[in-house]
Amino acid sequence: MRAFAVLVWVAAAVATPGNVTLLQGEADGWGLRPLEAMAKEVENEKMSPEEAVKNAAGVLPSEVTQLLKGSSTSLRAAPDKLALKHVDTVNKLIVGEKQKLDISLLECVRVRKDIKRRLRTTKAEQTALGGQISRAGAIRTKATGDVPKMIRQIDDMRNQVLQAEKDCKHEEGSNKLKLERTKEQQKGAAEMAKLVGQCLKQKKASFLHICEDETNTTHVEQVGHVSTLVMRSVKGALELDEDGKTLASVSLDANLSAHLRRLWADPAGGGSLGGAKTPVLGASGAGPRNKMRNKCILSASVSCRELVDRVDGMQGELEMQVEDITALMVKNQQECESFKHAKTAEIQQTNALLNQAQEDLADSTGQVNAVQQTLSDKEREYREVTKELKDFNHRCESQVKESSMMICSLKVVRGQILTKVTGSLPVVMDCEVGPWSPGECSKTCGTGGRMLFSRPQVQEAGKHGSACPPLQVLQKCNDRPCPVDCQLGDWGGWGGCSKECGGGLKTRVRPVLMQSQNGGLPCSEIQQTQACNVQGCDKDCQLGDWGPWTGCSRACRFVGTGKGGLNTRKRKVTHPATGSGRCPTPTSKARLNMVECNMNECPAGVRCASNVDVMVLIDGSGSVKQRGFDLQKQFAKQLITQMEMDANRTRHARVAVISYTGYPKWYNASSPVQIVQGFTNDKAGTIAKIDKLEWPGIGTMTERALLVAKSVMEAQTKKTRQTVVLLLTDGKPRNSRKVEHAARALRAGGARLVVAPVGCAIQSAVKEQEFGKWASLPPRENVLMVNTFCQLPGQVDRFVSVLCPQLGNPTPETSIFEPKLPDTCKEEVHLKCKSGE
Repeated sequence: MRAFAVLVWVAAAVATPGNVTLLQGEADGWGLRPLEAMAKEVENEKMSPEEAVKNAAGVLPSEVTQLLKGSSTSLRAAPDKLALKHVDTVNKLIVGEKQKLDISLLECVRVRKDIKRRLRTTKAEQTALGGQISRAGAIRTKATGDVPKMIRQIDDMRNQVLQAEKDCKHEEGSNKLKLERTKEQQKGAAEMAKLVGQCLKQKKASFLHICEDETNTTHVEQVGHVSTLVMRSVKGALELDEDGKTLASVSLDANLSAHLRRLWADPAGGGSLGGAKTPVLGASGAGPRNKMRNKCILSASVSCRELVDRVDGMQGELEMQVEDITALMVKNQQECESFKHAKTAEIQQTNALLNQAQEDLADSTGQVNAVQQTLSDKEREYREVTKELKDFNHRCESQVKESSMMICSLKVVRGQILTKVTGSLPVVMDCEVGPWSPGECSKTCGTGGRMLFSRPQVQEAGKHGSACPPLQVLQKCNDRPCPVDCQLGDWGGWGGCSKECGGGLKTRVRPVLMQSQNGGLPCSEIQQTQACNVQGCDKDCQLGDWGPWTGCSRACRFVGTGKGGLNTRKRKVTHPATGSGRCPTPTSKARLNMVECNMNECPAGVRCASNVDVMVLIDGSGSVKQRGFDLQKQFAKQLITQMEMDANRTRHARVAVISYTGYPKWYNASSPVQIVQGFTNDKAGTIAKIDKLEWPGIGTMTERALLVAKSVMEAQTKKTRQTVVLLLTDGKPRNSRKVEHAARALRAGGARLVVAPVGCAIQSAVKEQEFGKWASLPPRENVLMVNTFCQLPGQVDRFVSVLCPQLGNPTPETSIFEPKLPDTCKEEVHLKCKSGE
């Protein structure tokens, strides 16, 4: 029994020998040549008549079999017609066997092609599964390493947060203790300020002690002055006679007492107050009232105003200490919160990555296991199909040999019939055809595909030969489901970067719309990872292009300074520094270019001929003393004298004058800042008001003066005119930080701030740098050091050349100016503390 399905032949009329039939099966025509060659070889093998009759016994008619088994007499007696009929019968059987052979050949090719296709599909699926295992394995390997690493990172970050919270609490407690102590010092300083301030309210003199008792507690005492007051030295200690009467006393803590001792012995580096001596430790006083005064400092003569100014300055320092500690606490709290917030966000981010890594680990492990099982099934299927192909090839060859053997047997039988009839074996020419050649299938897959197999006729049938089998056959082809490639959606957007700097990762994914089927192309990558924020966390700032050059800041060079004006240009910061990145300061060469200009000397008595509003701030604090205040007044009057203030001129200046001091809270007085004159063109009236100005002589509230100046400027000036504020000061203000903030606000309002520090004690690198924070840029043009108040009136030309870009020629009134200095200025006129400006 044949292994192939029964095929239905449908005959079609053709003009050539044989038929064109439609074969309902599948074949692609490939691999026919070896089978055809094997069939031809078997068909042409030699075979004995007996073996041939035996092989063909199942298909030969009984008449033919009897004919072959009969005697020669009966064969000779048989009519030729009957013998030829038997030959025709055998020829028909040969043609039928040839058709069966064709069916076997095409069926072998079809099935073998199908099996090979299944092998290729299975192999492709194995390759695709191997790729999936490789990708999933890579994800699993990465996740296997990332999960424990991220767990350690999270533990480390949590420990960092706990340690930071502990450190922050410790720092907060320490700062609170410092703040409490400093506030206690403030209270003591406030009491002391009231005590020393009594000398402003009492007409008779009094003396002040700083003493330590047996418990090392420092006391400040105000002692009444009586005629029997005697100072004497006992074992090196200064003390009061018992006739002295204690009017008031206040106790101070150790830090404040040390501060006061430094202030008393050497205030601001300018010498001791009233010739007071430094304390001598280890001495003991005499008398019952002196038990509380075993270590004392005594001041014999002190200016009340100067003393109040000094103590008020000390209160300002304590005030800044409170501000510093408070600001430090706020900063620390913000940094702690920021650190905690950043670490918490980092922990959350790492947790999210950990969860993703754990999901990737679980998914990839499951995928690897599942795909490995599928791959194992496919490998088994491949082995089974390979065996099926081997078995089929064996069956196919057997069936081809069987059909070829039958054709060979029938040809031998035919020859025996003819031999018995004719007495010899004649030469019989059968129709011979060439090998099958397949055409193209009308479809690559699906249903309804057709392929035409054709072969040529190479020899016509001769006498008694068999006819040609069909030369063309139509077959169904590629009758299988079409392969479906994997279909992917569009890539989604990139996710957030895992780090803000220092190199992070971001990912994007795309959906699988349809999995591959029937051997279609498998899915390519569905997830991509990309490096991001690879820049360092510490990044320097970026600067813009250089701005335009300004005009020359001065019209000429003041005699003796060697410095003319400056042309400047600046660069702005376009991108600020991040992390520990650096950025040049506004005054560095990277951001500020300066070129000297107008080096010609200014004539004496040069006048200001600029459209400028100049405001002079006169220092009225206690430390300037009456002489310093009077010299400032003289300077201001001459400065105004050398200004062109006629409003009818195209270019003219306006002036304003402010006097400032500082009153303690306990001192009942009006505002510490006095607006002597708002902006005006009235030169004579302004000078008259300056003449009437009295020295207030208490504290130094410089910040109040700058804020008042800002209010006056905003109310009385126009944006079309340059406002220049000249600040005269002899030293440290009550609160330098507030001054810096007020100066910044004034500059932000459009004013140019010029600072003129007076006195040797404040002319140091540190002080100059501090004044540079107040003044406008560049400091060389806006910080004008003056060695002493005695030299201030003689430098009016210098200030005019700095304050006014355009100058006018001197007038007789300005060129013959000679400062009127008191006799005490003789030694200070030529005093040199620091060269230049």
